[in-house]
Amino acid sequence: MTKKVSLDLKKRLSKEDALDLIKNASLLDLAKMASAKKDELHKEKLTTFIVDRNINYTNVCWVDCKFCAFFRHKKDNDSYVLKFDEIDEKIEELLAIGGTQILFQGGVHPNLKIDYYEELVNHIHTKYPQITIHGFSSIEIDFIAKVSKISILEVLKRLQAKGLSSIPGAGAEILSDRVRDIIAPKKM
Repeated sequence: MTKKVSLDLKKRLSKEDALDLIKNASLLDLAKMASAKKDELHKEKLTTFIVDRNINYTNVCWVDCKFCAFFRHKKDNDSYVLKFDEIDEKIEELLAIGGTQILFQGGVHPNLKIDYYEELVNHIHTKYPQITIHGFSSIEIDFIAKVSKISILEVLKRLQAKGLSSIPGAGAEILSDRVRDIIAPKKM
């Protein structure tokens, strides 16, 4: 059951108001309030979006998450690591439709070290400087650091120096510890 919620949208929400919205506002009311706030902040009434493409550079993973139908072990017949020319084909397809960004994610490959990722990011950034590279989940970054025997900060600095723009915040690593321990106990 939802009730009508009215707030002064010119002021920052208090914790109490936010909780009231979560408990009581309808989805339509939330959408209207969000739209009004957007209009207030952006008078030009311009909304933008990004055309991007997910590229799964490998499906090899040792983590064995219960919810994942994507991963393969290195010995499986259908496991893969894409070659750079295969990745180039996918980027060319993206460019053909006006895309500007790739989301790079894969499995947590037990043998790929920082050198591979630096070469990969550098290849794309050099060949396609107009493409924003958004990639590698936090567990991938963490494992690259471990297998390469360097810090997470060093991984991030080195990949950024080669052209990585940002990393996504998704996956079981963002869940509560209790849920993550049930469905993906090997994740960070």
